[in-house]
Amino acid sequence: MIKYLLATGSLMMALSGMEAAAEAIPFDDERWDISAQDHKLVEYMGQRSLYLDRGRAYLSDAGFLNGIIEYDIAVTGARSFDGVRWRIQDDGNFEQFYLRPIQSGRADSNQYTPNFNGLSGWQLYFGPQFSAPTIYPIDEWFHIKIVVSGQRADIYVNSDQPVLHIPNLKRQAAAGMVGVTAAAGPVYYANFSLTEIDHPEIVGTPPEPEVRIENAIPAWSVSTVIEEASLEGKLTLSEEDLAGLSWDTLEVEGRGYANLSRLRARIPQTPTALIAALSVTAETAGIKKISFGYSDRVRVYLNGKLLYAGDNSYQSRDFRYLGTIGLFDALYLPLEAGENSLKFVVAESFGGWGIMAAFDDPTGLIIEP
Repeated sequence: MIKYLLATGSLMMALSGMEAAAEAIPFDDERWDISAQDHKLVEYMGQRSLYLDRGRAYLSDAGFLNGIIEYDIAVTGARSFDGVRWRIQDDGNFEQFYLRPIQSGRADSNQYTPNFNGLSGWQLYFGPQFSAPTIYPIDEWFHIKIVVSGQRADIYVNSDQPVLHIPNLKRQAAAGMVGVTAAAGPVYYANFSLTEIDHPEIVGTPPEPEVRIENAIPAWSVSTVIEEASLEGKLTLSEEDLAGLSWDTLEVEGRGYANLSRLRARIPQTPTALIAALSVTAETAGIKKISFGYSDRVRVYLNGKLLYAGDNSYQSRDFRYLGTIGLFDALYLPLEAGENSLKFVVAESFGGWGIMAAFDDPTGLIIEP
């Protein structure tokens, strides 16, 4: 049986040869800021709990940087995405771990992802570095513990050992709020506690690191945002189309993907795009193959002329299609001798705003953002 430490006030203490204590924070505490389609405090399977449906509950006064987050959860097995956020700066910027109960036991039964500028990144951050096959009890209480220390985290799901170890949290460490969430369907939470401690013990084994794709483009020049519709039907990209844009350089990460939401936020209630650009200087004129991946939609222009348009959105190809990013498309570029302008207009709906590319043979090319 799991035992919980209860407290009437904050029991956070500095460590000087003694363990910090957990602070139990019931969901009727006035510090909870709850925004949801539906929520209520209920007795559920013997626990005083929070019923939460399509929303979130944040500890508004938390300044959590490192420590331990624990809670009990009960899921129905229906399609839902239920989890915890920490180091919350605002509703669009935080670290997150959530369950996919309908995928219980499968490789993608859960997900760690950072959120930047209002966008989750699960279409970029997928695989054994970011999720672990885990079986969930249905209509039963089970326990989750998140241990955060610096850029590392251990995640326990109904277990004595971590089911997932994150060796490199994707956001820079910054103190922020903590909270629980429910997306797509209802969930029950109980016995929430928080331990703030500088150096909690991390014991998880790192997964195999992501392998950088050979010849991956290392950095991109990224424009400010535009309305996606502004380039609809344009077969050429003119200087007038680019007027007024500002540009920043963004380095790639992991396998070679650039998370564009690190730099940009979407225009509210408007289909939004940006341009990820490269300068490709060729010693001689000729054909070069470039393989690329994107999320969610793309239009590719070489020297101002449209070569390709594609849609890699969630469920764009069939109802099971996830829209994860990879080098699934290729173009044979007719490069001119000297400098060539290669521009990817990338639009995003949800799940991850990304671009990645690699020349099969970059010999004779100078590639710069």
